[in-house]
Amino acid sequence: MNYWILSIEAIMNTFSIIESKSDIRFKMSLDSTSERGNILDEQSINAGDKILVFIDKPVGEIRYMLEVTGVDHTHLVLHKSYETGYGLTMRKMQQVDEETYNLLESNNHRQLHQISEASFNTLFSHMFEDFSNRYEVKTEQPVIHETKEDYVAPEKNPQDEHLPHNWIVFGAPGTGKSYQIDQQRKTYFGSNYERVTFHPNFSYGQFVGAYKPRPMKEDKSKITYDLVAGPLLRTVTKAMNHPERNYVLIIEEINRANTAAVFGDIFQLLDRNEDGKSEYNIVASEEVKEYIESQTDADLVNYEIHLPSNLYIWATMNTSDQGVFPLDSAFKRRFDFEFISINASEEKIGDIDITIKGIGTMKWNHFRRTLNDYLLQHVRNIKEDKLIGPFFIKKTDLEASDKHFQKVFQNKLLMYLAEDILKTDKTKLFKYPSFSQIVTAYIEDEENVFSDAFTEALAEQE
Repeated sequence: MNYWILSIEAIMNTFSIIESKSDIRFKMSLDSTSERGNILDEQSINAGDKILVFIDKPVGEIRYMLEVTGVDHTHLVLHKSYETGYGLTMRKMQQVDEETYNLLESNNHRQLHQISEASFNTLFSHMFEDFSNRYEVKTEQPVIHETKEDYVAPEKNPQDEHLPHNWIVFGAPGTGKSYQIDQQRKTYFGSNYERVTFHPNFSYGQFVGAYKPRPMKEDKSKITYDLVAGPLLRTVTKAMNHPERNYVLIIEEINRANTAAVFGDIFQLLDRNEDGKSEYNIVASEEVKEYIESQTDADLVNYEIHLPSNLYIWATMNTSDQGVFPLDSAFKRRFDFEFISINASEEKIGDIDITIKGIGTMKWNHFRRTLNDYLLQHVRNIKEDKLIGPFFIKKTDLEASDKHFQKVFQNKLLMYLAEDILKTDKTKLFKYPSFSQIVTAYIEDEENVFSDAFTEALAEQE
């Protein structure tokens, strides 16, 4: 038996979207030169060999363990044995196996390297140990908003008012997207919800479920690996157990992750009929089937699962954020979208005054509205979702001491304007061409850092 480590690009989701204990045919070009370290031929790799999968930067972690079940010319038939949501980091790898660390640092992605059995065992054990050290490993499944003391019943039934089962609220930063969804959640779902925030490294295993380490009940010093349900699977089983209740899964920043990879085959279930049940079923993996049957009274004879009509999926989206993933049209068609306008709910902070160094005191809404109008006129092709919403700076920060507000103003608003909106030409709004000059002038000299044209616009519209 030989041991290997495979380096893949971070955007590659092949191993994330398939369930553990599943097989996949993986193609690699037959470039087996020793300089590239890409070894793939029938003499050197065989069925039974084991492969660790390293996800290249920016993830930079070992997250999968695969077993070779067959070799067919340029194809490997691989069996996915384990996946962990948070794997062995490069920093930890450098500490425990510097040779493999250097190997990965010096080669490009999608390379297959042979490693020793000792290296494999070290990396594999630390792959789960690193997860356990960073995140407390619990012996029980998390219980979500279900204790009698904490339970809050909903006030209304979302089905009576025909609320969308799949709903995305989007708009500019600070328009209150999360607040609106949370207010609706309190009214229609009470405590029957779970909230998750997507990020670029978020995976199918984290969303649906993945094998993760757990201490054995008989001996806490030993680790076993079980399927740990993600927020989607947990919410589905709760909805199945309580058909008389409605449940909502709230996804914050849905487009900060690769939704196609995170949802995987669950995407098919997003098509809903008039009652809100999935139009089409999908075939669950063995471990998902076993989990659902262990948590509910369901008997998945044909391994088929669906989203029940009492399960809602609501999300927020900010299209102006850097590094976001675009949602494809097929995904968008399965959601209802609601746009929150740039001035929505501004009356809630209409009486709040702010002081801007070098200019004076004025209403926050006056400053914000004038700023947005000015940006629309002077910044080419700026989109509305790049503008400043009423709650871009929190109400509590606006009402806080002047010292606290000034810190938030310079570190949040000025930085956003200079580094996100005006990357190439800051002088369209400011007197200075660099952010460091802007901050220095504002903090140390307490002078007006905004251009004369914008300052005049503030005075004219007041």
